[in-house]
Amino acid sequence: MRIVPSQVVAFILKAFPFDRQLAQLYPTMKPPEGLPKLKEAVLDMSWRAQTAALLDLLAAVPGELLILAPDAQAEFVISTSIIRDKIQEWDQNRLDARLRPTEVLGNENPVHALYRLLKACPDEAPETTTPDLQFVADVEFRASLRLDISGAHRALSHGEWKGATVLAGSVIEALLLWAIQARPPADSKTIFERAGAIYDAREKADGNASPSFGKYEPSPTRWSFAQLIGVAEQVALITKHTAKAANLTRGYRNLIHSGAAERKAVVCGIDTAHSALGALQATIRDLTKNLGATAP
Repeated sequence: MRIVPSQVVAFILKAFPFDRQLAQLYPTMKPPEGLPKLKEAVLDMSWRAQTAALLDLLAAVPGELLILAPDAQAEFVISTSIIRDKIQEWDQNRLDARLRPTEVLGNENPVHALYRLLKACPDEAPETTTPDLQFVADVEFRASLRLDISGAHRALSHGEWKGATVLAGSVIEALLLWAIQARPPADSKTIFERAGAIYDAREKADGNASPSFGKYEPSPTRWSFAQLIGVAEQVALITKHTAKAANLTRGYRNLIHSGAAERKAVVCGIDTAHSALGALQATIRDLTKNLGATAP
């Protein structure tokens, strides 16, 4: 089970309703900036179930979403530790045990501290194993691509074959467009026509009697996925092997269109998902080698 920080924030507002009027603003408005009564609350054993559930939810939040500054990270660890210790005392029938505001948290109840910290955490972030794409100079675009790459791998791990296939293909297309724009060919029309001739020859060799690479457009933003792959291969941004893998992924991605899967007698499955992610990895490897780390 994957839980995101905003879900835990919503749980705290619902399970610890000390500031009812403020809590009612959520989710129609953003979470209140502060919950004074919860911040000052003293919780006894009757709150054991809620605090235990809070810890269970926190355990299900992926580590990459808990993006906190060092001081905030320390507050997070302290808060969860205090709550865990208090639950142990309640389980030992310590009727006098109370979960109180504590000086180490600035006289704040640990539950409210967690509420405050989680509000600052994102619901989306790439997994730590996601390639950093340092060759992409645009910081925001790089972050968006890394989210999609992480999402494709997450979809694969959850058995969402179509999602993994489509996301991986979309990232390959976006990377190739960015790379071609970052390093435009000196004579794009000649390169484009050369790529088209090779595309047509390969398609005929594979049994396609009427291949169509498409006509040249001056702006790469108007090029199809197949055209981006062909040109990227021609200008040595990607290898022939990577281009072949990317073209397979292009074909798989087209299966999302109505009737395409039936006509081709192919469906997205674990094989297409792994193939698409493999093509993505090959594309990233080639672009990393050929473009280098251009980001600041």
